Amino acid sequence: MTTILIVDAVKSSIVMTSEIIKDHLPGSSILIAANGQEAVEIASQKALNLMIIDIDLPDTDAITLTKYFRQFYRFPILITTFPEQVIIAAINLELFAYQDATDWLKKPVNSQEMAAKLDRYVTKKSRIEKQFETTIAASLSAHNSNSKKNQNTKGNIITLSIYSALVELEDKVDFDLGDEVTVSLLTPLQQKTSAKLNGATKVTAKITWTNKNKNQAEIEFAKLSNKSLKIIEAILRKSATIG
Repeated sequence: MTTILIVDAVKSSIVMTSEIIKDHLPGSSILIAANGQEAVEIASQKALNLMIIDIDLPDTDAITLTKYFRQFYRFPILITTFPEQVIIAAINLELFAYQDATDWLKKPVNSQEMAAKLDRYVTKKSRIEKQFETTIAASLSAHNSNSKKNQNTKGNIITLSIYSALVELEDKVDFDLGDEVTVSLLTPLQQKTSAKLNGATKVTAKITWTNKNKNQAEIEFAKLSNKSLKIIEAILRKSATIG
């Protein structure tokens, strides 16, 4: 069953959004939270397929709440707001790395626009994160469960998102899908000062894909600390979006 949480304090908005969801995704379970605290409690108890957050809540705002949830959850989040320039600029600035959150819904919610986003993020399960082109020096260190040998190599991250990366490896390495790796990467400041990789930021990830030549690997980051998240965001801010 599809489970959607609406976070909104205005009854008329809740009713309108709920009816659109019921029409487009019959049988969905629709949960309601009137504020951010209620949303946090429900998210900890339910497996959500989508969260829709109104920009203005009694105890917080949608931008702050989205940034909180992104530390722990990877379900899509849509923001509903009136098209005020200051608000839209803030969404694009603070949530620039996320495709879903910057794909905000104009209030009052239009049924066709809402249906299109339900199709995109719930039915088709499109990426919620944006991808960026980078040239970040990195190293990967893994313990291969089959060979029982440590695998180590250097390379460059050529595509990066808040959740994953595509790494071009200097050496052919026989990583297995699912291998846990430690990724060392340089921050923009470290790159500028030609810092060594032994002073780089380390994050844990797993191998999700390798090419036939074993010189490219796709990795998915594990749960990121707030510090690691900020470092990756800093890298992305200096990179070009590719999708």
